[in-house]
Amino acid sequence: MIGIGFPSGFLPADIFTSSDIAQIAFDYTQVMAHTQTRGHEPINKLYPDLTYMGAYSAWSWGVSRLIDGLELISGDLPIDLEHLAITGCSFAGKMALFAGAFDERIALTIAQESGGGGAAAWRVSETLDGVERLGSTSHAWFMESMFQFAGRHVAKLPHDHHELMAMVAPRALFVLGNPTYVWLAEESGYTSCEAAKRVWENFGIEDRFGFSIVNDPNHCFPFPDIQKPKVEAFVDKFMLGDTLVNTDIATHPYSDYVIPTYWTEWWGNGDPYFPVLDRGESEELWYEAECSNVGSAWNVRLDTVASNGSYAVVKPGLNNTKAPADSGAVIYFPFNVALNKTYYVYGRVNTPTYDNDQLWIKIDDEIYKYIRTYLTEGWEWKKFAGFTLSAGEHTLSIAFRSEGFKLDKICISEFYYPPGEKGELAEFSCVPDTTTKPYVVVTALDNESAGVTYFLGQNFPNPLNDKTTIGFELPRNTNVSLKVYSILGEEITELAGKEYPAGKHTVEFEARNLSGGIYFYMLKADRFSAIRKMIILAE
Repeated sequence: MIGIGFPSGFLPADIFTSSDIAQIAFDYTQVMAHTQTRGHEPINKLYPDLTYMGAYSAWSWGVSRLIDGLELISGDLPIDLEHLAITGCSFAGKMALFAGAFDERIALTIAQESGGGGAAAWRVSETLDGVERLGSTSHAWFMESMFQFAGRHVAKLPHDHHELMAMVAPRALFVLGNPTYVWLAEESGYTSCEAAKRVWENFGIEDRFGFSIVNDPNHCFPFPDIQKPKVEAFVDKFMLGDTLVNTDIATHPYSDYVIPTYWTEWWGNGDPYFPVLDRGESEELWYEAECSNVGSAWNVRLDTVASNGSYAVVKPGLNNTKAPADSGAVIYFPFNVALNKTYYVYGRVNTPTYDNDQLWIKIDDEIYKYIRTYLTEGWEWKKFAGFTLSAGEHTLSIAFRSEGFKLDKICISEFYYPPGEKGELAEFSCVPDTTTKPYVVVTALDNESAGVTYFLGQNFPNPLNDKTTIGFELPRNTNVSLKVYSILGEEITELAGKEYPAGKHTVEFEARNLSGGIYFYMLKADRFSAIRKMIILAE
């Protein structure tokens, strides 16, 4: 066993010592430092002109030279060179994978928690939050030319890491993952593994490929006990020659929501495409951005390829690096869900540059989250975030962070994958109001403190026939504005427009003369604002 950094890598040494398997450590620093200085590494003494090489090419070269050395002294060592293995964890897990792909003398590769640049596919990782993407991995590790494919250009990358894994075939590969560490992009790693596995299957040797992705609080060390028997199975079969051992291992936590064929259905069917997935009976809510309660920081503009022929866009010159506290910065989407579960918020956006791909998002009185959609080519659906919700009424707030952000449509769904085309018909449509309204920038309050000290309650009863009660709470004496609006944003009535003392208050709203439908009520106090939806039943 060649262990990167340590004789057994980060795998338990007794797996090997108990079976008289020799172990040797690969000291990668003798070839190239972890964060190389290009042209000034040990390998450059042999190859002074190869200053452009990435570390993983250099380290793989070093592993091969170590194997050369073992061959030179094979007559003096009781080592079976036909059953060599290599392992490493984290960045060394990537190193093991590259070495196993490039040197056919390695019979078994065990890549542990290798993350982005290892088992994970760059294309898939680009769609996930908080993970190592191509644009955020170390430039020291790869050739600089690879980074031209960062961001929205990743789809043009002429290769990906399911193919790196497939280079190990027909030899054995076992991939270990740990989803506890989001940065490792294990969902991407799983999708990539499922794609690579098809190569072994087509060769009729699927027992030579396996993966086990299991949550563990520790990264690399100490090694989780639950993974040990699985590693032992691959070691027994491909290092010790026990052909009766079962290595049909495909452990992962993604069965309920990840569909790996989303990325591979097009294989053998011509040009690449993403399938339109059957969204089944998933609960989904659809909203046109320009038909919701649009704050004055946004303009509504026309576009024939937008869902309703129009969209909302942040006004020029507006950038909000702090979470907003005023309603003008926000588009509000009141909604109601039927289940207690995780729902995903998708937006159909048009963000051609890094100057206009940012927003703030929250549900109800939570803290705003900072979201980047990254670049798009025209209108595309992007996953904003997932939220664990209780059944009932909620309010989605989307606020601008960068000027020029264009939002066409919102989908709130149980389904894990984004919609296609323009999606389904929205809950309601409208004639877009393209009037440009003035916006006065208000210094943002600390959102957490605002959420704690001010409160606007849900009206009761709701839905209502003739009258309902609305409650609100203030931390101090202040002027309050409480108004009711139609679904088109027209002011219906003002329920409060005076100074109120600190504490809890209620006002009554009579709706006898209004037609049935959805209405909104908005509270403004100091620099705090909140909005909720109420439903008036038709008589």
